[in-house]
Amino acid sequence: MQWISRLLGLFLLSTQVYAGNVNFYSVLESMPENSFERIEAGVVRGINLADRTVVISGFTYLLGPATLAKPVEVKLLNSSFASLELLTIGMKVEIRYLLSPTYRIGKTITEVVAIDQY
Repeated sequence: MQWISRLLGLFLLSTQVYAGNVNFYSVLESMPENSFERIEAGVVRGINLADRTVVISGFTYLLGPATLAKPVEVKLLNSSFASLELLTIGMKVEIRYLLSPTYRIGKTITEVVAIDQY
């Protein structure tokens, strides 16, 4: 039971790190020029549509405004249509992202059948 409270505490801490108004464009400008795309698999643990952030396996990802020329791409299993609003807590996903000095910037979120396939 004690591990559950510790896990919950870590989850709440990870979601509070990115609370507040983060200027997405300032984060992009702070990115090193040699940034490369990374891929992680995990479980969706939190979604904040107002701040456009998602917590996947304890890490918070900035998704940028919906008005970007190329907003975050979401792909769902057995569906030709997908959007950020259709993600659900507990969903197994793969996320492609860029790592800035202080943030993870999500580019593509893809639902997967199982995480152990990686």
